[in-house]
Amino acid sequence: MLLADDFFDGDFAGWTVVDEGQQQGSSDWKVALGRFLQSSNILGPAPTSVDHRQGTFAFWNHPAALEWTNYSFALTLRTADDDGLGVLFRYQNPSNYYKVELDSQRSFRKLLKMTGGVETTLATAAGGYVLNTNLALRVDVSGSQITVTLDGVVLFGGPVSDSDLATGTVALYCWGSTGATFDNIVAKPPNQPPVLTLFAPANETTFPAFASIGLVAGATNFEIQLNLVEFFDGDTLLAGFISPPFVFTWTNASFTNHLLTARATDSQGAVTVSAPVIIHVVYPPPATLLDPPQSQSVVSNSSFYFRSRAAGSPDLRYQWRFDGVDLDGATNRLLYFNSAQAAQAGAYRVVVFNLTGSDTSAPAVLTVVALVSNVVATNAPPPRIANLEQIDQGQFLLTLTAPLGAAVVLQASANLQDWSPLITLTNSGGTHYYFDPAAVHSFQRFYRAILGP
Repeated sequence: MLLADDFFDGDFAGWTVVDEGQQQGSSDWKVALGRFLQSSNILGPAPTSVDHRQGTFAFWNHPAALEWTNYSFALTLRTADDDGLGVLFRYQNPSNYYKVELDSQRSFRKLLKMTGGVETTLATAAGGYVLNTNLALRVDVSGSQITVTLDGVVLFGGPVSDSDLATGTVALYCWGSTGATFDNIVAKPPNQPPVLTLFAPANETTFPAFASIGLVAGATNFEIQLNLVEFFDGDTLLAGFISPPFVFTWTNASFTNHLLTARATDSQGAVTVSAPVIIHVVYPPPATLLDPPQSQSVVSNSSFYFRSRAAGSPDLRYQWRFDGVDLDGATNRLLYFNSAQAAQAGAYRVVVFNLTGSDTSAPAVLTVVALVSNVVATNAPPPRIANLEQIDQGQFLLTLTAPLGAAVVLQASANLQDWSPLITLTNSGGTHYYFDPAAVHSFQRFYRAILGP
C-alpha cells in the first residue's frame, strides 16, 4: 500500500494545499465528519471557463510519492454543487501533472495533461456526475496507459495512452465546488492482471474429426471484476462468457493444427492471455471392412440376414447392393429379409464409406432352396427367443427357434401386459430372425414368441 487515508484521525496531515484560482476567495480545506472537505467556491480564471481552469488542490506531500510510477489511485467523492471536481495524478509540481475533471453543470468529463505549464486535453466525454451521491473514482496508471473508472464504468472508451509524465504523487481537486468532500483515499501498486489458465484440452492432444472438444478456463488472482473471458483459435473467436463457468464445447474444428488461448478482460479494460495450447485435429481413417458378409443358403420363405462390420470414423455409412444395384433403404450394417424368395437369390455386396474413403466387400451369394417338408413336428418344444443382439444404438436382432414348418408370431410390449404383433414368420428350417429398427423409439421393449395358427 502506498497511501491510505480515511481522515478518521480528524486532520489532513501529509496533504499540502495549493490555491490557483483567484476568484471567489481562497480555499477552505478541513476534515469534517471523517471526510476531507473543501467548502469555498474558489475558481479561476473566470466562472465561464471550461478549460485551463484554476481551482484548488491538496497533494500528498511525502517525498517518496514524487517517485511513484505505476499505481492505482481510488477514492470517494461527493458534492452538492455542480461544478468541477476530480483528481491529479503523477503530480510533480503545479506545472506538471495529469488531471481528471468532472463537471455536472457543463456535462463533461475530461482527462487533461499539464506539462511545462501548458494544458492539453487527452480525452473528453459527455456527462458529469450525480449530486449528493458518493462517487467512486479510480485511476490506474501503468507505463503510458491511463485508465479512468467512475462507479465501475471505464471512461473515455478504455485506456488512454500518454508517456510525457512517468512519475508523481496524487492530489484532490475542485473548481467552484462548494462543499466537495474526499474520502477513503487509497493508492497502491497497479492492479495485477488475473492469472488465466486454459485447463483443457491438454497441450499436444490429438482429436479425431468431428470430435467434441471441451475448452475449460479458470481465472485466479484478480482484484477487480472480470467482464469477459473468451476462447480463441489463433485470432478467431470461438466463444465468450461474462461469468463462470468458462466452459465451451467445440464441435466443428477443421482438420489441422490449432493454437488455442483464453483471454480475460477486466472492468478496466485490461486484458490477459493464457499460455497457448496446441491441439491436432486429424482426418478420419478411411472406412475399412473388418467382417464382410458371407455367402449362405437359406430355405424358401425363411428369414435371413447378411451382416458386416467396419472400422473408421464414428459416422460410417453403409449401402447394400444386389447384383450391382443399390438397394433402397439398405443403409445399416445388417441387411435383413423376413421371407426368402427365389427372386432374392444372387450376389450381395456392401459398400462402407466415410469422408476419406470407402471399401466394398466381395460378393456374398445367397442361395434359396425349396422347403423339403411343410409338416410341423409333433411334441416339439414351443418357440423361444434364443438370442437378442444389439446391432446399432437402439436396433436389435432377435434369433428365434421353433419347430420345423411352424408359424411363429413375434410380439412386443412396453409393459408386459399389452402385446402387439410384429411379424409372423413361417416355413423356416427351424431358426427365425427378426431385425427391429423401431426399438430405438421405445423407452423399454419386451419380446415374446408364440406359435401362430
